[in-house]
Amino acid sequence: VWYPAAPETKGPGAPWLERPDLYGAVLSAQVGMPPFFFDHVVHVRTNAVEGAPIAEGDPFPVVIYSHGWTAWRGINTDQVENLASHG
Repeated sequence: VWYPAAPETKGPGAPWLERPDLYGAVLSAQVGMPPFFFDHVVHVRTNAVEGAPIAEGDPFPVVIYSHGWTAWRGINTDQVENLASHG
């Protein structure tokens, strides 16, 4: 669940992928590259802060986002973060 956080929220960004050890093999198979090419994903952080307090204000719209049939839920994290950050 992504939502606009209170402006004073601080903290490290959440990991981009919850289980990068599993995704490396899947990503390498999908794009035809060796698995070590994706070792860096353990270092990729998002702009989201886990457990952040929700921003005050009017009710926020709900967006239901589907990543697509052959993709994984983290593939468009940047797009979902952007939508949520604008409330």
